[in-house]
Amino acid sequence: NELSGKGMGASVGVAQYGKDLIKLILSTLYESSKFKPSLVAPGGFYEKYWYDRLLQVSGLGIINVLTHHLYNLGPGSDEHLERKILDHERLSRVESIFGNLSEIIKIYGPWSSAWVGEAGGAYNSGVNHVSNRFLNSFCALLWHRLMGKKVLAVSSDVHIKDFYLQLGNVSRS
Repeated sequence: NELSGKGMGASVGVAQYGKDLIKLILSTLYESSKFKPSLVAPGGFYEKYWYDRLLQVSGLGIINVLTHHLYNLGPGSDEHLERKILDHERLSRVESIFGNLSEIIKIYGPWSSAWVGEAGGAYNSGVNHVSNRFLNSFCALLWHRLMGKKVLAVSSDVHIKDFYLQLGNVSRS
């Protein structure tokens, strides 16, 4: 999580990340499985160069969903957060990220699609009375309208223990 680009505390170079996706997820973890999962990656903050390269280095048909995290107000500790939450230009920057991702997918990975993996106004829980009221109520409304009350059963022939055992076999940068 959040290892793309500059990362959040740690990062992995794009070439290594692409190789690790293939080795750990597809080749090692699911090599004897009858079903291959849809691969959703990288789950980090969008940085154009890194994302441009990811679909190229991972290869044809590998990443089914190109995800990014969207916290367009920045950190909750920002003393200017109240001003940012009312700035329509800042809030509209989301459109350029999706435009860039759509272009990347069109050029390097037409088999893939763009999703937001995590979202909120400000990361690190925002600020009381500024970013935790409107966004939380909006997210709750959106959740109930989109998700509804049904829960689908999910199963897999891959065991979590095997996943963690394989983590030690993947190179790190």
